Amino acid sequence: AILPPETFDEQYGGQFRPRSGRVYPEFDRALHVRPWQAQPPGLVFRGIDFGYRAPSACLWLILDDRGRAHVLREHYAPLQMMDQLARSITEVDDELAAQGLRVGPAWADPSGAGHIATLGVHGIRANRAHNSIATGLDLVRTLLRVGPDGAPGLTVDPGCVNLVAEFENYQWADARPGAEALPAKGQDHALDALRYALVGMQRKVGWMERPLVC
Repeated sequence: AILPPETFDEQYGGQFRPRSGRVYPEFDRALHVRPWQAQPPGLVFRGIDFGYRAPSACLWLILDDRGRAHVLREHYAPLQMMDQLARSITEVDDELAAQGLRVGPAWADPSGAGHIATLGVHGIRANRAHNSIATGLDLVRTLLRVGPDGAPGLTVDPGCVNLVAEFENYQWADARPGAEALPAKGQDHALDALRYALVGMQRKVGWMERPLVC
């Protein structure tokens, strides 16, 4: 994988730059927002971020035959109890299954162990996500880059309006000198779900028919 330049400089050059502005400057609506027609019997992955007053978010992703990731659907809603969230996820799972797609693993916010257990009661098996923020951010930024064929490693369906809005508005928080740079908290629920899914898809290669292209 080719690391973003700031990360490369930090890891290999010992050069720590202050972060400011957009977390994902690589994201371009004209390039990354496009529909993708998933073909049966494709395997669909999910990432889930829990909320209540803040929205809960679930994303459904698939890999194409070149290992590029495509976000097919999003669920994004506040004020949902876990049984309501489970029903919403199951409805989309059933729609995708009716199209001949296979619903595969899910990765969810690891701080929500009780919520993960509740999803399991409703038949949704979710794994605790790996939650290294830096690892997830670097992976997403790498996938947003354009490959030699002119296509990015990650696209988002136009219907995923909340994910697109978060991509365009996600900013670095002000950090004290020497402190780890972190994104500002707020409207990041779909982006958290995306990180969980992509890192899980990369780490659990045994569940994948082809690796992510990074």
